[in-house]
Amino acid sequence: MTLPSGVKGRRSASRKFRGRVPTAALAAGCLAWAVPAPVAVPADGSASKAGAAPFYAVQRDAVPVPAGVMPWGPTWFPDGRHILFEDYNGGREWIADADGANARCLTCSMSDHPGVVGGFAYAFPDRKRMFLANELGDNVKILECAPSLLDCRSHQWLPVDLSADAAPGQRNLGRRTYHLAPDGVHLGYSITRPDGLVMIVAALERGVSDYSLADPRAVNPPGPAGPTDTDPDGWANGGSLQEFKSFADGGRSAVVLAAQPGGIPQQQKIDLRTGRVTQLTGYPDWNEDGAVSPDSDLLLTASWRTQNRMTALGLLPLPRPFVNLSRAIEAIYYVSSRPGFACDLHPWLLPAGGDRNGHLVGQPLNPYGGGTDIPANNLSGQQVWSPDSTRVLLQGRSLVPPAAGANAYVQQKGTAPSELVVARINRPPTTPVPTVTTEVGSWAPTPQDYRSSYDMPGVHVVKGKSSGTAVITLGGDITGGTFSVRYQDYSDDGDYFLNGTQTVTGTVAAEVVIEDNLVATDAKGAKAGHLRSALRYRQITPRPEDGQPGVEKAGTVSSSWLGKRANGLPPVAACPGTMPRPFQLALTVTSSSPRSTIKARVTADIHGDERPVQGAAVRVGTDTAVTGPDGTVILPAPAGPQETVEVTATAGDTFLPARTPLPGPSS
Repeated sequence: MTLPSGVKGRRSASRKFRGRVPTAALAAGCLAWAVPAPVAVPADGSASKAGAAPFYAVQRDAVPVPAGVMPWGPTWFPDGRHILFEDYNGGREWIADADGANARCLTCSMSDHPGVVGGFAYAFPDRKRMFLANELGDNVKILECAPSLLDCRSHQWLPVDLSADAAPGQRNLGRRTYHLAPDGVHLGYSITRPDGLVMIVAALERGVSDYSLADPRAVNPPGPAGPTDTDPDGWANGGSLQEFKSFADGGRSAVVLAAQPGGIPQQQKIDLRTGRVTQLTGYPDWNEDGAVSPDSDLLLTASWRTQNRMTALGLLPLPRPFVNLSRAIEAIYYVSSRPGFACDLHPWLLPAGGDRNGHLVGQPLNPYGGGTDIPANNLSGQQVWSPDSTRVLLQGRSLVPPAAGANAYVQQKGTAPSELVVARINRPPTTPVPTVTTEVGSWAPTPQDYRSSYDMPGVHVVKGKSSGTAVITLGGDITGGTFSVRYQDYSDDGDYFLNGTQTVTGTVAAEVVIEDNLVATDAKGAKAGHLRSALRYRQITPRPEDGQPGVEKAGTVSSSWLGKRANGLPPVAACPGTMPRPFQLALTVTSSSPRSTIKARVTADIHGDERPVQGAAVRVGTDTAVTGPDGTVILPAPAGPQETVEVTATAGDTFLPARTPLPGPSS
């Protein structure tokens, strides 16, 4: 294979993503469950007419790094000229050039390294400092280098004191998901407390020997005003799983996880100045990590869309997440072991406004092509985007088991190939939205003043926005207790009505039992959908070692909505059989009369989301042209008496090429 000119050591990632799943992987249980038929979402084929961005030609470059180095959480330097990544096998941080080549270790010689393995690493805008934190926990440090990170002749590690987020009476159950704002001053993260996950935004202040937090604010959408509040929105906000995922819009906004609507993790965007919430995703399966591009035109979402993994729980869109904090075990089951991470969330590309409540499916940025190397989820937020919004740093993973003696992080996450994978999106470079000083408005309370639904135990009656009621019973906190919701003709839109119950009992440390018995009807009383589940999650004791699942699941779940049906939840296991694969291009061609020019249009249909493809290369004879946003090009017809002309189209390595014969005038 010919290497792109000027790129040392670069090879196309598509070469190794093709092929068959090895027999050994199949024997290990990678395809141990039947692949369900896709559940259709309401894509109507009119995405482009509705103003959605086109699909893009994407080329993945896999650039080797030294053997044994397993890149984790790669991020761009703010100037876009270098890449920072962690080696979660060796536990050190590395820097590479913008094309991924020339990787060199930044911290290997530092005997005072804080011992962070995996997690989050960001370069500050001054290029003299690096933020480093573990994925789950409080080991948060800032590395100061002189004269710069690129030439670190002297250094010091300074701790970050996070204690300003402490709230009296609320235990710290663990901080997580750290993200540095574009201004290089503010930090966003989440802290788990008995009353929920509280998302914090605060300024970093440099002291004599450490950094600390200034003016921390809880940026969760507001919970209930009090125990007698009848507005369902506050109780839904206060009962929902929330997690800080990225800054956006130059630092003005935040992308967060929220279990709304329907109880499945979804992406929302919060304007930090005003508190205004915009729903980004609504596809009825897990959508979590990701980020808006620096130019605010595109959205990256890590998702199980099209894989039908949690669709049975998310298909019915009517139940509100009043007690979803108690159902976190449904997620913990899938993301706490190496077999779970062998079926990680995949990166998908959407317009910045999101998937329009599931009407857009999007395009996979890293489709699986066979073999033991599989796509994974880069948790690092907006810094996975290059500043010009044309490249995305992808996370790789491998089905090859860890070597004996591998560290605990590798045991849990699985191994990764020794390469950086960069997805190049064929669109013109753009200018980032101007960076602003992140400002949190007065709507956001301090962490000490924040109250979730779980701070208000008892029985509460809320009113549907249109009609009916929901009776919410809260008895405990997120670690365990008894929780229920009883819907009676509950409706938020006047079109559909919900009746039935949801209950959650038990403790996360031992066993949690979840039961749903919900029926939805339309305004005429006809059945519109249902959700029935009886699920039991039990902690395995003693806890297995070597990254094996610590939770076992039993039970059944089924759901329906407006003619669509979903059943069951898959076990924790690798899932190459359901991973998105490269999608087929569609090519239509016409010619002028007489045949002097040929017009070609390139489109793709991804599970009903049909759009033109920008950046596709269309070839006729010796001439090649590249499609624009409408997916079309006009090329000269080949000279001569040819009766039939073959037209071909390619679009990077995430789509399969297409070819179409164009008959001659006399054919």
